[in-house]
Amino acid sequence: MCLKFRKEIEEDEEEDKEQSTNSPLPEVPKEEKRSTNFRLLELPDVARIKVIRSMDALEQIKFALSSKRMEGYMKMANNKKSKGCKVHFTGLKSYIATSPGPFLYCGNPDKMNTGGINQELKPWINENLTDLENIINVFERYRNTFPFEKFSLVIHPNSSVNVKAILETSIYKKCYLVVFKEDQLEPDDLEAVMDTAHDGIGIDFVNQEFPLDYDHKNAFKFNFTYYDDARWVRLRHLLSLHNHIRVKLFNHSLGSEDLNAFLKFWVKSDHDMTRIMSIYLWKSIESSVLFKELVVLRIFRFGHTSWLLAADPTKSKRKHPIMSVWWDGMAIVFDTWHLNETFNEGLMVDHVGGVTLAKEYQILRILNEKKDMEEKLKGGDSDERRAEIEESIRKCEKELDANDVYYDEGIPVVD
Repeated sequence: MCLKFRKEIEEDEEEDKEQSTNSPLPEVPKEEKRSTNFRLLELPDVARIKVIRSMDALEQIKFALSSKRMEGYMKMANNKKSKGCKVHFTGLKSYIATSPGPFLYCGNPDKMNTGGINQELKPWINENLTDLENIINVFERYRNTFPFEKFSLVIHPNSSVNVKAILETSIYKKCYLVVFKEDQLEPDDLEAVMDTAHDGIGIDFVNQEFPLDYDHKNAFKFNFTYYDDARWVRLRHLLSLHNHIRVKLFNHSLGSEDLNAFLKFWVKSDHDMTRIMSIYLWKSIESSVLFKELVVLRIFRFGHTSWLLAADPTKSKRKHPIMSVWWDGMAIVFDTWHLNETFNEGLMVDHVGGVTLAKEYQILRILNEKKDMEEKLKGGDSDERRAEIEESIRKCEKELDANDVYYDEGIPVVD
């Protein structure tokens, strides 16, 4: 559509010139001649916006690059935010992957793939700036013209990529997720990355190898933490989690005893630790060890079996007091939830008619109360006190029966 408009305008102007210099041609009514051609900038604002919104993403970007005036019109027409984009720092082939599809290449044109925008970016490129400065400028102009909700940063460490310089840019400081992939980070660059950790950014180390004795106080201070190589991760790292959003560990050295200790700590913790944690099963996890000395409730929901745990109800700061532990075929997953969150086929949604885990949470509280009473029976209380405890246990059992709880090899289950 973009090229068609330009071509029609140019042909229209060329025809006017020919009629003024060549021999007279048959008169064509002006209305008929203009019936399929129009100048975009001469349209009323509402019509112009409709035409712009009918263009595909590539056409809109090219129009924005044609002049500052058109750039402003694109900004006016695109008042709804798209999902996001990715900025790739790869050295000579750095580019911006936009959510509608086109790639904005800011590097060497000889290295570029077809189907994107490269030479057309010249109006947004300053030859006196470095490649890093130019991609930042292109990104900011693109973001101002075509707003989006969030963006991620993908860094391919190599000799032509200055990682430390990228860490100082506004792109790094404002992105919600940064990914390091392919080539290996230098040790000093890795330390510099860790030093920037805060709870407003996520980190994903794809195929990045770590020393087996690696440690850093900020290793789990990002809100998203993904480690492909997590052989160096120890239980103490998991116990340091505080209001995380997600943790994913691929190749690790954690065993059933470690995860059991993590679950016990989670139950008693004063704060939420992580919304979700996925640990891939390179080691055999034994459920009898994993849930040892813990109160769990087994359910079959959302297409898979889950083991539910409840946080200590005296911990008032816990916003997600119920945990679901389940296997997805490749990893053991630890999900935590609000009591009133609704679910549909395992996905957290705002959905009328969805189910919650509020009932299961109440069952867990009854199970925990029953366990506490049973522990008290082992003490040296008087006969009167023992009778009171036994009555409390019978009351819990009646409540469990009323909620259709039954036992399978000692594990409480509800369908």
